[in-house]
Amino acid sequence: MGLGVIYWEPEGEKSWSGYDLSCWGSDGKPTAALDAFLYEIPTGLSSIQSEPGFLIYPNPNANGLLNFDLTTLKGTTVIKISDVEGKMVKGQTFTDQSKVSMDIRLGKGIYMVHINNQNRRTVQKLIIN
Repeated sequence: MGLGVIYWEPEGEKSWSGYDLSCWGSDGKPTAALDAFLYEIPTGLSSIQSEPGFLIYPNPNANGLLNFDLTTLKGTTVIKISDVEGKMVKGQTFTDQSKVSMDIRLGKGIYMVHINNQNRRTVQKLIIN
């Protein structure tokens, strides 16, 4: 669950280091070890910890709105969005509402969406690209 990559001796080209899994070939070009960094991360949500009854849509997020279906929940629901350092950037409380929206116009990055309702909670990772 880290925020980075640790790669021991990525420059260790096989001809001089004997290491088969380096990032660079003897021709000076990247090897397959760097392929993981070629794709673009899509905008969207992925569940980290969730209980049944929470629905967040659309996935991927569109037009800065994040919609929540709270139909199966009763009472007060607290929704908080925090950055990867845990600092809350958006928060809202809803009482006995079945469908709600939050304007989350945020910069590119990774955020956490925390939803708490009585003794139920979910945490989702939100990637905005």
